[in-house]
Amino acid sequence: MKYSRPKAQLKIWDSIRNLLNASLADHKVELEAQLEEILLGADMGYSASKRLTKEVSRKCNLKSHNPLEEMRHILSQELLTIIRPLEKPLMFKKHQSMVLFLVGVNGSGKTTTCAKLANHIKRKNLSVLLGAADTFRAAGIEQISSWGDKLSIEVVKNNKRDPASIAYQAIQTSLDKQIDVTLIDTAGRLPNQNNLMQELAKMRKVINKANPDAIVETLLTIDSNLGQNNINQVTVFDGSVGLDGIILTKLDGSAKGGSIVALAQEKSIPIRFIGTGENIEDLQVFEADKFVSTLLQ
Repeated sequence: MKYSRPKAQLKIWDSIRNLLNASLADHKVELEAQLEEILLGADMGYSASKRLTKEVSRKCNLKSHNPLEEMRHILSQELLTIIRPLEKPLMFKKHQSMVLFLVGVNGSGKTTTCAKLANHIKRKNLSVLLGAADTFRAAGIEQISSWGDKLSIEVVKNNKRDPASIAYQAIQTSLDKQIDVTLIDTAGRLPNQNNLMQELAKMRKVINKANPDAIVETLLTIDSNLGQNNINQVTVFDGSVGLDGIILTKLDGSAKGGSIVALAQEKSIPIRFIGTGENIEDLQVFEADKFVSTLLQ
């Protein structure tokens, strides 16, 4: 099965095909400039777009029998060179305590992603518990509670307590009940809100203290629609709380999948999952081969 292909992704290979159909093979400099423009327009970022264009120009024989397929092959290989290092799936094991600590900006799809993760893990026959630490929004607690009911997963919540206390309570409950994976949802916050970023760092310390033996993963959910802005988010959140992985959300009909390439070029933090829609099943483990194949269809 391939990833859902965003509308913006549909244009990438169609646009490249049009370059060769326009007989630009005889005008290499112009072809390079337009290829770089296509990649930039797909949110691949300046560094990655420049790198990809240079390698395609160097390796592709535009006078070959099938230059289009040759270009597709070269571009595929170069894209994989950039993004494959970020393909590091999480390994879940029964009776091995794990805590997934979800952070991100407002509107990045964090709470929905938390529910999708819970569903994904439960389908592996592992026990799951949710911690509703988004105490800034009553609606956030209601949302995660509703998902807990639908998935038959316990939710630890208390909107009158601070987020760190909720996280601690969730970890203690998981220890008491020998839960395999605990997911902690948090309130959205902007990278420039220093006090709220410090609160995340405090929560991470509390989680580590509550269960020193647990495997703790701090996962940043980022909206793929934001493109290059995501690199700044990754930088700030990683500096404040330390990131173990990224979940790229909203990679659906309006998203630009090329932002994965830009992230991979600039950062070395693994992409654990991608969200491809609104349904509870619309969460997939990130696979570089599958992603590139979809991108260049």
